[in-house]
Amino acid sequence: MMIGFLVQSYLKCSSWQPRKVQKTTLGMLKAGPPGVKSISILASVPVAWSTYNVAVRLLYSIDHPPPAPLINVGNYLTSLATFQIALLVRFALSKFSGSWQASESESSPEYESMISYYYAGFELGLYLFLGSTIQLEALKLTTASKAAFIVQTTSVLVPTIEAILGRFPFKKILPSVVLASIGIILFSVDDPKSLGALDPSQLNLGDSLALFAAVFYSLHVIRLGSLSSKLRDTFRLARAKTICQLCIASVYATLALTSTDGIGEYLDNVTFNDLQASALILVWLGAVTTAYPQWAQTRGQMSVPPSVASILYSTQPVWSSITAFVVLSEQLPLKDIIAGVAIISASLLAI
Repeated sequence: MMIGFLVQSYLKCSSWQPRKVQKTTLGMLKAGPPGVKSISILASVPVAWSTYNVAVRLLYSIDHPPPAPLINVGNYLTSLATFQIALLVRFALSKFSGSWQASESESSPEYESMISYYYAGFELGLYLFLGSTIQLEALKLTTASKAAFIVQTTSVLVPTIEAILGRFPFKKILPSVVLASIGIILFSVDDPKSLGALDPSQLNLGDSLALFAAVFYSLHVIRLGSLSSKLRDTFRLARAKTICQLCIASVYATLALTSTDGIGEYLDNVTFNDLQASALILVWLGAVTTAYPQWAQTRGQMSVPPSVASILYSTQPVWSSITAFVVLSEQLPLKDIIAGVAIISASLLAI
């Protein structure tokens, strides 16, 4: 049934057309030339994402970490709280400038109702929920850095899917895809000399799950490119997406934990120090790695096509390596430096 829903969504999706946008008030856009701002916003997304795997690994290192379904619920709760705080700030600033009512009236006539935002939020939230849930399971079975690198196959999957659907000329993005692919492969192997003997069957379950998560993240990037060009209130769309994610995660957590008695075992063993450490990490996950990227992706992809956006997102392994070095004192081998140069070059070519 889920596969049918995904196929139906693609059949309904019209060809992506880059919209030129200009910011009016927080989250509201009107016609105008795209520029460095959209690229800069999208370039900041992988920086925020780069802390996700490290934060989750730190969470799993706690004596009694929360079950994965509860991590998702806590993540989305703190993310929604972040949006609510931002909404209050947005309302206060708009009231102060006298532009709140004017901004609301600029909504796209075709997608002016809240139902449309929540319909889009449910679809996009479903992709992100499936991707993050699978990635959480992958992080139990593989390293944080390796999972991050494999997930970044989105930089190859997105333009490939776009080219298959005839929405983007593949030859224009091909050099960037090749460079990004080289960088991701170099990041993913321990010994560059073994590249000629790579066998997909050698992927362990954690690696396979990370690759599966990348598929859902790619679907999100592609559909976001279409929906964000129609829904002009980026803040409202990002917030609706978070609310839908929270609802889906809550239902999943209830079913998963009640059927396995995972919540009872967790509550019996957890300590106050465990709860305190978990809460601090969940606040970071919700605000920095979830709420901000959701708004930034929606805002940036209004004027940047999915194929280009996916290449910009492929810089995440570079930032992940830097984050791991700073937080976990991991050293960068020469092959990772070469991989980083390849991925940054791919991003520059895509701009």
